[in-house]
Amino acid sequence: TFELRGAANSIKCAGRDIPSCSDTTCCVGVITTPSGVRLQTTEAGGSATYTVVLIGQPTVDVTIDVTSSDVTEGNVDPSQLIFSPTTWAVPQTVTVKGIDDDVADGDIDYAVNMAVSGDAEFLKFSPNDVLVTNADDDVRDIVVT
Repeated sequence: TFELRGAANSIKCAGRDIPSCSDTTCCVGVITTPSGVRLQTTEAGGSATYTVVLIGQPTVDVTIDVTSSDVTEGNVDPSQLIFSPTTWAVPQTVTVKGIDDDVADGDIDYAVNMAVSGDAEFLKFSPNDVLVTNADDDVRDIVVT
C-alpha cells in the first residue's frame, strides 16, 4: 500500500516512511493520480485523465497494459504504458473517453484495469482499478396511450 503524504517526495510504503522518492531500495510499486476519486466520462464524448508513475527504479522495462472493463461505456488511450530504468519516475497520462451507446440506461460505472509485466519486483503489485462513471445522455421514450 502506498500513500502520498504532504510534499511530493514524502511517501509511505508498507506502513513506513520513505525519506524521498529517490530511495529505490526499500519499496517498488505503482501510483495513480488522482487516487480514491471516481472519474467522470460522458456519452457525449467527455473524457477524464489520470497519471501513472512507478515508485522505485526497475532493472528492466515495466509494461502496464491498460484496459476498460466495459468497452461499450468507455475506452482508454494509450492501451499500454512502458517505464524503462531511465524513465520510471516520469508520470504518464491515460485518457479515458466515454462512449455513446444510444441506450437510455442511466449512468454506468466501469473501471480501468491495469496489469503489470516486466521487472519481477513490480509483478508483486497489482495497481488499483481506476473507477469511472459514464454519464448517460439518452432520454427514455415516453409513450402516451
